[in-house]
Amino acid sequence: MIWPANSWPSPAASWPITWRPGLWTSSPKCPDCLRASSTSASCGTPTGRTRTPRFDSVRLSSGPYTIELAPDIGGAISGLWFEQDGLRTPVLRPAGDGETDPTGCGCFPLAAFCNRLREGRVRFRGRTHDIPPNRPGERHPLHGQAWLAPWSAEMLGPDQARMRFAHEPGHWPWRYEAVQSIVASESGVALSLEVRNLDDQAMPAGIGLHPYFPTGDGVRIQTRVSGVQLTDDERLPTGKPVRALGAYDLSDRPIAEAGLDNGYAGWSGQLDILYPTHTVRMTASSNAAWLQVYAPKGETFFCAEPVTHANDALALGEAGWDAQGIRILEPGRSLRMDMRLEVLVRPFLSAPP
Repeated sequence: MIWPANSWPSPAASWPITWRPGLWTSSPKCPDCLRASSTSASCGTPTGRTRTPRFDSVRLSSGPYTIELAPDIGGAISGLWFEQDGLRTPVLRPAGDGETDPTGCGCFPLAAFCNRLREGRVRFRGRTHDIPPNRPGERHPLHGQAWLAPWSAEMLGPDQARMRFAHEPGHWPWRYEAVQSIVASESGVALSLEVRNLDDQAMPAGIGLHPYFPTGDGVRIQTRVSGVQLTDDERLPTGKPVRALGAYDLSDRPIAEAGLDNGYAGWSGQLDILYPTHTVRMTASSNAAWLQVYAPKGETFFCAEPVTHANDALALGEAGWDAQGIRILEPGRSLRMDMRLEVLVRPFLSAPP
């Protein structure tokens, strides 16, 4: 449902919303973790079913910004718009009617790791853990567990929300909790993602956010990075980052159908997307020092993902984790990152990053 502006539930209201027969059909349970799920369980085990959302979306707004959330679709943002002088402009690629896949939404969370994990193998403190593939057509597990399970909407107001996901040990053998906070204001939309280790053992972790931006002819991006990861046919890194030159240069380039699917090291924490009438500025906390850019051929979107670690970092072995951004969370410890999106309307743009 979409809440009318005059009927917001109290922040103290109990969530998730109680469902009524006919609005939600039960999802299969994964035998490994016994959690209800959809296309995949919270442990990442594919179930082969199609997700039926509990409810359509939750709408937040402040000033010119409107944001729609889809907690049941992997804690996704289904749309973000900026409105001025009667013109409504999508900031994130909006989900289509009836969308049930996070990759068809505007943004979704990555936890407890980002991007690909080669062969799904994690070696940590003397043990080897095998994480199975979690996406049809992918040989390697992708983006962790949180994006493939329903989240609960714990707190709502006219301009802010908090969503929560609890992971029980399964193929990913550590218990953890992920929390997203979303706040809309007159000047932009702020998002945070935090993962807390609820296990009695230490856990390796990395987090990120996966926004999809509209693109087309003439759309350019501007940002600073120190290097790019070149990749093989499976989109896994082939070595250490090299200078981002030519086709990999992000300093000022057209982005539509750029054919990129690469991780960038040493990201400045600010990226500008230049449209004909406005600029979308994305900023992130300093610990999101890696930027994964996905700009496929034949599509009208691209992704610029602030993440805390390099693609495939978990597979490198514990000795190399710190340099690649993987953090070891002792029991009770947490990892948090922040991202902000704002629209700058010409001619009131500040200097590029």
